[in-house]
Amino acid sequence: MEGGRPACWNVQRERPLKHQYSDTFFDQVDSGAVCDANWYEGNGGLLGMVNGGPRFPRTDNERSTPALLGFDETIDAHCATQLGGWNNGPGGHAERCVAANRNILSLYGDRVPYNICRNLEWQVCAAQGKLPDQGTRKMIFAIAPSALDPSGGTGKPLAACKGWVPPRKPEGDVYGYATDDVSRTRSTKFSCTIALVRCGAPLRVLTNDVSRRRSFILRSAC
Repeated sequence: MEGGRPACWNVQRERPLKHQYSDTFFDQVDSGAVCDANWYEGNGGLLGMVNGGPRFPRTDNERSTPALLGFDETIDAHCATQLGGWNNGPGGHAERCVAANRNILSLYGDRVPYNICRNLEWQVCAAQGKLPDQGTRKMIFAIAPSALDPSGGTGKPLAACKGWVPPRKPEGDVYGYATDDVSRTRSTKFSCTIALVRCGAPLRVLTNDVSRRRSFILRSAC
């Protein structure tokens, strides 16, 4: 890989200096072995502690905590809407979505650093309905995949290195991808994720874009 560094699937999840075979990583992804992890590790307070994690507020009408995908800004906006506006609930990105009863990927720690492997793990867990307190296979897109415009017509151009990046630049001072690019790959990767879940198992996917709001069922191809 770049700079002579091993690929993330060739190192152990919690021991990134230790080698592992890629089959080990993909077997763990397929089996959901890490789905119970704290996907908020590195955030402040109990939420970000290794043995901490979210405490989702369920209402009488909610029996699940759906997974939420999107750009950071659209995720924030969705969670704020769920809480009745920006002035309600906590102010942090992760904290706001926990309060809104939404499962998001929010890794900021060094022990289990965020990378494309963690992204794939989380997305497969979400497709399997195995994220902490998820309860069902329900997944929500904060912006409809069909609304993504690579030319930037919606303010999110492809390959523009926009969104969050780590404060410390990698070797060569070049970032490979920023979070906006990763959010796009999630949508592309979603069709591949379906093939990793159990054959014939339905996935309920919602889009939050008001002009394209719909609910549809996806079944994995076998």
